[in-house]
Order: sequence, then structure tokens, then C-alpha cells
Amino acid sequence: MSESVIWKYPLLRQEVNDCSAPLSARPLAFQFQRGVPTVWMVVNPREPTMPLQFHMVATGELFDPDGMQYVGTAQEDRGYVWHLWMKR
Repeated sequence: MSESVIWKYPLLRQEVNDCSAPLSARPLAFQFQRGVPTVWMVVNPREPTMPLQFHMVATGELFDPDGMQYVGTAQEDRGYVWHLWMKR
């Protein structure tokens, strides 16, 4: 039987964020929590971890989405709109 839990991953305000997560981690939401860009993921905490990269892209910014999975879009209080992509 698989066990799942939701973990949050606070991100830095930079283009690329490196982290690790359990193998079957699945993103649920991307939002700003108290001004911090944050992604929530469903994970099985018993699985081994693997490296992940999150790419934050501002509206109008050029980027290469090849090999990346779209996670979500979030708006900051200051009016900026960010789009989050994940690369395994």
C-alpha cells in the first residue's frame, strides 16, 4: 500500500531552484505564501529522493520549456506574474 503526504517546498526568488523530492513526487499547487514562492507536492515519504529543478519564469520572459512540466501560475502582491516549471 502506498502512503502519501503533502509537503511544501519554499523557493527562492530566482530563475532556477534545485531541490530533492521522493521519486513519485507530484506537484499540486504553486502560490505565494507570505510573499515566498512555494510549491506543494504529493509525496511518498518512504521513497528514495531524486534531484528536481524548478524554473520560475516571468510573463514575457524567454525560456526553453523542452523537458519540463508546467506546474502552475501565481501572482505576487506587487503585480508580477510567475509561471513555474519542473524538470526531473
